[in-house]
Amino acid sequence: MKRVYFVRHGETASNVNRSWQDPTEILNEKGQEQVTVVAKRIKSLTFDKMIVSTLPRAVQTAEAIVLENNMKYELSDLFREIKPPTSLIGAVHTDDEESLMNKFKIARAEFADDEAWRFEDEENGTDFLNRIKKSLQYLRDLPEENILVVTHGGYLRCCLGLVITAGDCTARDMYKFTTTAKMTNAGITVIEWNDSNWVLNTWNDQAHFAE
Repeated sequence: MKRVYFVRHGETASNVNRSWQDPTEILNEKGQEQVTVVAKRIKSLTFDKMIVSTLPRAVQTAEAIVLENNMKYELSDLFREIKPPTSLIGAVHTDDEESLMNKFKIARAEFADDEAWRFEDEENGTDFLNRIKKSLQYLRDLPEENILVVTHGGYLRCCLGLVITAGDCTARDMYKFTTTAKMTNAGITVIEWNDSNWVLNTWNDQAHFAE
């Protein structure tokens, strides 16, 4: 059975501030501590291949895992975080009706299933949904059975939507999971392929942070 272990990157300042992250952002001090802990947990797992998002915060997380596991990895844009509108990078997530962030989220929800609609230069819902589908197909086609992927919260929440609906998930549906699926930085999520579809095995395992 093919098994994929997803690891969300460690904490960043934007995670704390609830703002849209700059693609170049790196881990904060707590994030660096988190990835050291999760790397030790991962040492007990068996995996044949490691794939990492190209964003720096994911690469930092992967490097901590490499120190514990002596494992090479490959970079892939398939597992990057969703690209936000450039004008909203650094903007705080808010319910203020007059904020540009809120206006964007309202418009995104309204036009989520319109593959031609864009607020600005972001990756729209259709783009992101198709990329997640492509990433899951890529994982299915790999010859390795046990794969570790270092990725992001937005990717994982939307991937969850696709998995638990057995692929019957629109872009509008997918966005709902960004607000209803709670996640922890450096948590572990596991999915498995059962010959017909992906199955969620574990969501946001954070036992390695137990005191």
